[in-house]
Amino acid sequence: IVGAKESSDDKAYVDRVLGAIGQNAVKPKSFKRLNSKNNAPGVIVVELDSIEVRNGVLKAAQILRKKKEFDRVYVNADLTYNERILDKQLRTLRNKLNDELRESGKFDSSGFEYGIRGGDVVKIDKDTRKVWKQQ
Repeated sequence: IVGAKESSDDKAYVDRVLGAIGQNAVKPKSFKRLNSKNNAPGVIVVELDSIEVRNGVLKAAQILRKKKEFDRVYVNADLTYNERILDKQLRTLRNKLNDELRESGKFDSSGFEYGIRGGDVVKIDKDTRKVWKQQ
């Protein structure tokens, strides 16, 4: 869990995140907050019972962005520090490109938005959510 605010009760925080994405029945095997390498709160690594449970949580995690309390909280697969840095750089670039598209007034009419697929920032068809191929 990335972006989790510092808390004296990380277990309760993890339970609230799981509840917010409709995964109340999921009980973590363990969790640990890692020390941050900057001023941001440390990442919480949560160990789950199985790959199937993990995949269900990761799929449901997109709901978090719609929740005001968790709009800057992300649930990702366990990544190394370097993978997390790369992931953040990709999200920053994607957001910048989408902001530029909005500012140009073409976001609604373009048929696409920028997203991340396979470690690259690509155009995503708004209707099909697949990599955009212009007709």
